[in-house]
Amino acid sequence: MITLLKENNLKRLTHITFTALICVLFLFSCKAKKGAESGISDTEKSSSEEKFQILYFEAQKEKAIENFDKSYEKFQASLEFNDKEDAVYYELSKLDTLNGNFGSALDRIKTAASLAPNNLWYARLQADIEVETGDFSNGINTLKSIINRDPKDVLYRDKLASLALYNEDYKTALSAYNEIENIIGVNEDLTRQKYEVYRRTGDKEKGLLELRKLSNSSPNNLSYLRNIAAHYSETGEPNKGLEVYERIVSIDPNDGDTQLALAEIYSAQGKIQKSNTALEKGFSSVNSSLESKLQILISIIDSKDPNVDQQKLVSLLQEAHPKEGAVWKISGDLAYESGENKTAIGNYKKALELHPNDLNLWLHISSIEFKTKDFEALNESSKNAQLLFPLQPEFYLYEGLALEQLGETQQSISVLKSGKGFVVSNNVLKSKFLKALGNSYHKEKDFLKSDESFQKGLEIHEVDAFIKNDYAYCLAERKQNLKNAESLIKSATTLIPNHPELEDTYSFVLFQSGELELAQKWITKALSNGGDTVPSILEHAGDIESELGNKPEALKHWNKAKVLGGSSDLLERKIEDEKYITE
Repeated sequence: MITLLKENNLKRLTHITFTALICVLFLFSCKAKKGAESGISDTEKSSSEEKFQILYFEAQKEKAIENFDKSYEKFQASLEFNDKEDAVYYELSKLDTLNGNFGSALDRIKTAASLAPNNLWYARLQADIEVETGDFSNGINTLKSIINRDPKDVLYRDKLASLALYNEDYKTALSAYNEIENIIGVNEDLTRQKYEVYRRTGDKEKGLLELRKLSNSSPNNLSYLRNIAAHYSETGEPNKGLEVYERIVSIDPNDGDTQLALAEIYSAQGKIQKSNTALEKGFSSVNSSLESKLQILISIIDSKDPNVDQQKLVSLLQEAHPKEGAVWKISGDLAYESGENKTAIGNYKKALELHPNDLNLWLHISSIEFKTKDFEALNESSKNAQLLFPLQPEFYLYEGLALEQLGETQQSISVLKSGKGFVVSNNVLKSKFLKALGNSYHKEKDFLKSDESFQKGLEIHEVDAFIKNDYAYCLAERKQNLKNAESLIKSATTLIPNHPELEDTYSFVLFQSGELELAQKWITKALSNGGDTVPSILEHAGDIESELGNKPEALKHWNKAKVLGGSSDLLERKIEDEKYITE
């Protein structure tokens, strides 16, 4: 049925087109006949006119079906029979514009305008092309001629104003804007544009008058009053701005953006209590700008202002915008900076619930969980992250490290080998995988593969102190190749001096080699550089003191290790038996 209707419509359109063409030809024929009857003998002129009309008609038909190249050819050909027809130059100009041939388009439209100087359509196209080609001076003149002939043309007055503003012709721009205002009345966008002109010319008083005029046109619109207050702030008149802001909150105390502006003014005036009250009202408002509040909070955090209760502002922000990921993210940042890692991760995970594809936040959470040795959480986080970022190697590394610490070394090896395959052109990251594999193979007692992994890691990143550290520790733990272990850890401590973990490993290598005095020297360094808060380092210190016969010192270190959470299988027995015990 639809096909049949389309066919009928097509037949009808063809019939209409054919009929129109016959009518045109009939009129031409009548003209010719009339000319002959009246004694006009110039048949060639009549024939040229007929050919022109036919070509013009065919050109319009091709344009209607968007066959623009063919249409251009037909219009061009029609000029051979009548080169005084302004409409042809207009059509050619439009087609040239469509093809980006602005030079030719401008020539064509100027010809059309010269043949029909009162045609506004031609003038409008000429102005548009002049602006497009950067001929602003002539463009402004053409636009002026258009608006002089059309007292109600808002569009081209706006174009004139914009072009004049770009050309820094502020007088012309203001004149055009004022004419528009006379046509459409006071308007917010128009006021903003006029205010911008006065701002550029430095006439702040006239700019203020425009803002007041807009506010008077709609007295209940508080945003117009805020514009006036902002003007005073920008022009260095905060006291006048304060009056306007206070007027606004007297009308609407819940206007959060105004409360935020008031807080800034009060703070500058040293009115701390008033500033904090306004700040808290602004932060608790669900309608105030979240972006503004985040910027204010970041500024407060950076300045470490003791007069502001940052945590309260964060709480108000969470209550006002519970479904904004940025709120929970900055809440996490604040907790993290305060050392509240558990709270930080909780806030970060709420942010991820709202914006789960934040790769950097996933990596940050994994980093915190690794540093705080929360390996159960790290294992879960890294697996969840892999579902979203299956080709991101870092999450396989974190999972492998977590599994190794949880005693799942075989699974750790499998995950690490998979993740290493995703590393491309990043030797530092690849070396981390190889280090982790070296440790896992060591725990599986596959010492050959352990050594091979560590050595490959050092081949691609020979200045990695921590590969050297872990390799040395593994060698010392199994008492194999202790000379090589000492060489490795010595190099590591040279690369990173005063690092307690590296110094602890050095002391352990020396302890395993029987060099107890040197071991005591290095463990003392480790303790003085922050190792006195690390249970494993304290336990090693106790071991060395015990072997040196310093039982009280040994017990002191072991007991402190226990208090700080030391969980070595042998620690309890060492304390109970009051002596160093090997497995």
